[in-house]
Amino acid sequence: MRTRRSNRTKKYTLDKYDFLSSGDEREQTPKRRKTADDDDVFEAPAEERSAAEDEDEDEDEDEEDVQMNDDSASEVNARERPSRQRPKSTKPSRPSDPGEMEVTGYLDIELIPPEGQHKGYVGPYERGMRGKALARTLYGPHPERIEMAHTLLDRWSGWTLYPPKVPQDEEEPTDKGFWVPGGLEKEARLAKQWYEQVSKGLSSDDVWSELSPDESELYRFPQLSMPVLTGPHEEQQEVLMEPGVSYPLSQSNIPFDQDEDEDKVECGWMLDVGGLVLGMDWAPRRDKNPKQLLALAIIPQSDQDFYNYEEESVKPGFQQQGIVQIWEFKSTKTDEGFTRTSKEAATLRKTLCLDYGRARRVKWSPSCNHIAVLSSDGNVYVADAGDVDGEEEGAYYKLQKPFAVLNLIDEYSIKATAIAWVNCNRMAVGYSDGSIALWSIYPQRLLSRHPVHHSDIIDMVSGYPTLPSIIASIPVGGTARVIDLQAPSYETTEAQRPLVHTQPGLLAYSDHLLGFLSIYPSASALNTIIGFLHHAHFPVCRRVFTGDSFLTCLAVGRLHPFLLIGATDGSLWCLNAQTEVFSNRHESTDKIRVVQHEHRPGHLFPPDSPVAARGVCRVLHGFTVDRNRNSKPEAKLSAKKGKKLRAKEPAEVAVEEGEGEGEEDDDEAGDLTDPFRATLHEALTRITAIEWNPNLDHGTWAAVAMGSGLVRVIDLGLEKYPEA
Repeated sequence: MRTRRSNRTKKYTLDKYDFLSSGDEREQTPKRRKTADDDDVFEAPAEERSAAEDEDEDEDEDEEDVQMNDDSASEVNARERPSRQRPKSTKPSRPSDPGEMEVTGYLDIELIPPEGQHKGYVGPYERGMRGKALARTLYGPHPERIEMAHTLLDRWSGWTLYPPKVPQDEEEPTDKGFWVPGGLEKEARLAKQWYEQVSKGLSSDDVWSELSPDESELYRFPQLSMPVLTGPHEEQQEVLMEPGVSYPLSQSNIPFDQDEDEDKVECGWMLDVGGLVLGMDWAPRRDKNPKQLLALAIIPQSDQDFYNYEEESVKPGFQQQGIVQIWEFKSTKTDEGFTRTSKEAATLRKTLCLDYGRARRVKWSPSCNHIAVLSSDGNVYVADAGDVDGEEEGAYYKLQKPFAVLNLIDEYSIKATAIAWVNCNRMAVGYSDGSIALWSIYPQRLLSRHPVHHSDIIDMVSGYPTLPSIIASIPVGGTARVIDLQAPSYETTEAQRPLVHTQPGLLAYSDHLLGFLSIYPSASALNTIIGFLHHAHFPVCRRVFTGDSFLTCLAVGRLHPFLLIGATDGSLWCLNAQTEVFSNRHESTDKIRVVQHEHRPGHLFPPDSPVAARGVCRVLHGFTVDRNRNSKPEAKLSAKKGKKLRAKEPAEVAVEEGEGEGEEDDDEAGDLTDPFRATLHEALTRITAIEWNPNLDHGTWAAVAMGSGLVRVIDLGLEKYPEA
């Protein structure tokens, strides 16, 4: 059986890909038309088909193929027509035109390293970059952004431990909104217009209802006293604390009215909230208001005690009471123009009560008076905070009609686990199924929802104010990811290292660095490292801090790049994150322990002891400066058979430690196999939440919540007096 004549006279043309010339300059060769008799090819033997392909194409040229090729294609075919004999080598000749790409077949792939680790990121940012090269890579290529990065480095590089204060009469151009000039003023104007339109359409009279003393009994903490030892290490004093009580403190860490030092200076407050603080946030102030407001989401300490959950959960009203306290702190102005904390005690303005479950997170709107509360029922409730500048004290208000309720009605088992404001009318919500949703507050609409993780999102933060649509999130298990809500289909990336993490509060955004500070991506159970991830180079993590115990929370300044870190042993650390990121290879940076909190539970004391109800606390301060860098761990040499390794002399050990000191560990810094990091401490000793103040002239105020129920508001600013 003969095959078709056209099958024995096949014609082909080698296509050349010219990336330097336009596609309109060269006409494409039309493809050969398919006939209906193509199925006959399968009836011919394979040998006959291969022999037909080797015949001379010039002798049996088909008329149909000639008509399909135009004049330009014929000239190309005449130049590139293969010879009559089969070529010995399949490698095509080198093109004469340098703009044409040479196709050589398969590309060689680099072999996998023998240790089983391979590089998963290819880009301009490498771990070994330092100094100006790093600044150009992170903030380039625009010259004005590189210049701003150098300005910020010059502004904060001289302060390694605590941030400096700025006099009220001076305006620092590098304090807020420096990456987007005029962006904050524009946002405030638009937020004001939006808030006026919303206020006209909604009534704010029936949002909150004031509770009577009997009705508020379910939301009150037991009035149990707790002794606190505070002050200098050699001469500590006992201060009796109760829920709702606060004391202004001096620099000696004792109540201001009890300090007999003539040169005493106000440095903050210590207050007792009566429970565990899971989240807190400062109210934003556009003007330089001396009254600062702090909202705290609090749960009873009994929620984390051991109890029979099956029996308690079936009872009516089980953990249905949500509590958010709003405290007010006042500031004063010195003769030199600096802002200090007031000598007056902090005031509990109001307590916001919810019947939807425990309040787990609380966030103020960045531009309005709205407050968002993440409840344990899996919904997010947004409401107007009401009059927060009034003179009332200690009133209890119950939420009756929230401004918006962000919930997934059709998905009962999916609950909200993390929230982050994008602007005054947009909020990002992370859910237990690993998805992130973008909501409109008014009108209430679910704008988009994106599958990001495969497990519960335990923490999430927005790049507000410079990058409000950039969202970084950390799941319980998986990888840390960053997503752009304006382009979620392609603007997303992740850190390649897997992460096992169950502690929220270890993720923050630094507007000075344009990146995120979070727990270092690692699946190790002894991970106590904080890393920096730039928003444009998110897969590469740079180490910033290594702790000696498990970490619980962190916060980075809104008006400065200083980082506060809390741990399970009750220690609070402070350092300049910008100095650590841009430090030289052999430069050792500093860190300092601000306070050390210790708690002993009441069951360790006799029943008739005054501390048997809530236990006793001790707060220490006055620690010296520590070195932040740890020596790089060295690989242990395996001894050869039949040969013993000699013991190293002390001098050799000292030399090797000096060589390794200050080096940057490419992987996880520090020895993660150190068992001392897994030391367990009392549960109420830990630091539970930290938050810097975002307002001008108050950016050096930091709120620190402790597991015992104490909250410290500390003024960590250094007064830089002008030269005479």
